[in-house]
Amino acid sequence: MNAAGIVGSQMTSAGGGLWSLALNQNGAVGAGVSLSNLAWTAVWDGTTNVVDSQPHVVIYTWTQGTELTVNIDGARTRLTSGVPGNLLSKTRMLMGSNENGLGFDGDIAEIRFYKNAVLSDAEQDALGTLLADTYGATYATGGGSAAPASVPDSPAVWSPDTLTGAPGAELAEWPSTNGVWKFTSALATTIGNTYAPARTFDAPTIGATLMNGYRVASFNGVTDAMAMTGNQTATPTSGATNLTVVVVMRSDAVGVGGYASDWRAGTAGIVGQVFDNNWWGIAFNAYGRAGACIGGGSSFLNAWGAPRNLNDGEPHVLIYVWQNGSNVTMNVDGWRSVKYDTAYAHTAARVKTRCMLGATEKTCARVDIAEIHHYQTAFTPEQQDALGLALARKYGAETYGYLDHPGAVAPVLASREVQIDAGATLQAATGGTRIAPGQRFTGAGTVAGTLKVGADGEIATSTDAALTVENLTFEAGGVCRWAYGAGGSHAPLAVTGTLSLPAGTVVVEIDSAAANPAAYGVVMTWSDLLNDHGAVWEVRGGRTQTAVIVDAGAKQIRLATPTGTLISVR
Repeated sequence: MNAAGIVGSQMTSAGGGLWSLALNQNGAVGAGVSLSNLAWTAVWDGTTNVVDSQPHVVIYTWTQGTELTVNIDGARTRLTSGVPGNLLSKTRMLMGSNENGLGFDGDIAEIRFYKNAVLSDAEQDALGTLLADTYGATYATGGGSAAPASVPDSPAVWSPDTLTGAPGAELAEWPSTNGVWKFTSALATTIGNTYAPARTFDAPTIGATLMNGYRVASFNGVTDAMAMTGNQTATPTSGATNLTVVVVMRSDAVGVGGYASDWRAGTAGIVGQVFDNNWWGIAFNAYGRAGACIGGGSSFLNAWGAPRNLNDGEPHVLIYVWQNGSNVTMNVDGWRSVKYDTAYAHTAARVKTRCMLGATEKTCARVDIAEIHHYQTAFTPEQQDALGLALARKYGAETYGYLDHPGAVAPVLASREVQIDAGATLQAATGGTRIAPGQRFTGAGTVAGTLKVGADGEIATSTDAALTVENLTFEAGGVCRWAYGAGGSHAPLAVTGTLSLPAGTVVVEIDSAAANPAAYGVVMTWSDLLNDHGAVWEVRGGRTQTAVIVDAGAKQIRLATPTGTLISVR
């Protein structure tokens, strides 16, 4: 690049595969990549003249063959056509100049490299904000953000729409929604019989417990499996040179195998292609973690999901992504874990062969499966987020980053019990986070932002600890479960900002080991404002004479139970 080099690889005799971050005569920063040292592809920022003696955060990203971006203080300029797809050369790097002697006249405080990892817009914003705070720069989040990610229609979807039969009934076939493909239990049995000794597989069942109102295929983890033939017709993954597979699942048990296991033989299988020397799959190991695996012959890569056990009985969205010759990704509930193909070993198209569901050809997984999508493309992080969020909303799964999503207005978390431990802080969504019916928030930690206790939702205390909430809003029918010890021990909720009460009923449920306690003590306090729209208090679990006292002067709400002997004189 004919500009002052900030940092880059520009060795003139190295041939192709070079890159550079540079500054031109107009004070604009540009990002470049080349197929040869004579032909550069570059994108230049047109928003900021950085020659102003002020600190700036500059972020360069290159997605092989797809996108080249320069980010100046949060303003992104993108190039999405004609981007080279070559590998970078193993050659020297220069800082402060290019090899033509065009030097950078400025200061550099910090440089970070992320090899084989392209930071998403959100990740760039998080890092940019951190560096701007450190060095006194100004960084604007969301600047130059891409349009909402476009998620293509999947040619192969399995959903609850094609699950028929009563709960507990055997599921002999599960066709795709377009009727082109189907998994069958009979084929799994046939495949099992090819092994010596024979491996017996049975049909899964229609799950007895719905997933957020939707049917599931329930695999018992012992003998249940289904399969799809690749003998006469292609499968949805036949010939794929890039691959994305999405599964919505739930489990209350762990799988088998460890982190270094070969997926075909060493772990429990959720879905994948096992047969032949060219294979892929989503694994479930003995630690309750999901893994994305790609392999050929005896060579394989495993990318195991973030440290989150999936055997918790809750819905989870798993997104498997294989980018040819680059990496394999396991996205669990929005958190991506990546394993890089540094040897450039996994480039072959996936062959036309059979696929398994609920098992490898040897080991079953105990899972409920609600939905499956196949794509012969490698989803970008933004596409993963878009589809993952849509499925999480549909099936009630918790998703990393959901509370920061622009569409997250007073969202609810999926877990029935949300415990925030001492020292931990939950950041509520911009519009507040709602406690849903049948859900309970508890612990000794902190909620930043607004927490809304919806109808039949509970915020609970223990006898020695309670949550601290920045702003607490009770909606009509909201419940405060107040723990009261045998000796009168209790801990009040602490509201550091505004406490809002509805024009309706608020319930105080006394949780005590003692029968019919004469409860007395502070239920909650507030530090700033009380917005009381005429709340009507209902006390459960105490004596008939137990009353709620709203003391605006002391900024507290407490319970009092008159005791003593009533003497009537006539």
